[in-house]
Amino acid sequence: MTPILPYPEDSLVDGTTVVTVDEVSSDDAVRDIFDTAYPEEATGSAWVVPIGNKIFISNGHENSDIAQNFSIEIAGWGTLSGIIQPHSYAILTATETEIWMMANGDTKGPYTDDRSTHIAIQTDSEPTLEIMSGDIDSTWNEEMLSVSISHANGAGKVRFLR
Repeated sequence: MTPILPYPEDSLVDGTTVVTVDEVSSDDAVRDIFDTAYPEEATGSAWVVPIGNKIFISNGHENSDIAQNFSIEIAGWGTLSGIIQPHSYAILTATETEIWMMANGDTKGPYTDDRSTHIAIQTDSEPTLEIMSGDIDSTWNEEMLSVSISHANGAGKVRFLR
């Protein structure tokens, strides 16, 4: 977690923040420096990586039968939250008018879940759903779109349109 530069480097020409050993004397001090430099973009226990208008969501438990939750703001839409099952992932591309999403997961193994990714989008108006592939169920209720994407027969792909 802590990058190390050769001593006596105390500044870099590209504006990179240089931190002295005295400033990282505890785990909390390191966390404060990194949290300031890299603000939290998502919450929950799942691994969520936003890169521009793309988002990668994965269950971080490699060898455990444990579902993980996540929540992230999507510009122009609202809050996307959900549950991702073991050995599963979701990929999204979001614009102001469209979210394209694919979810998939391993269908083999001694899993206790239903092999589905469950998401909800809290948004002010009901989007149109275009199911591209897979077994996908959805419901709209008071500014909340709930979607279940089954992995039982492979990847599910869907578009949300405004």
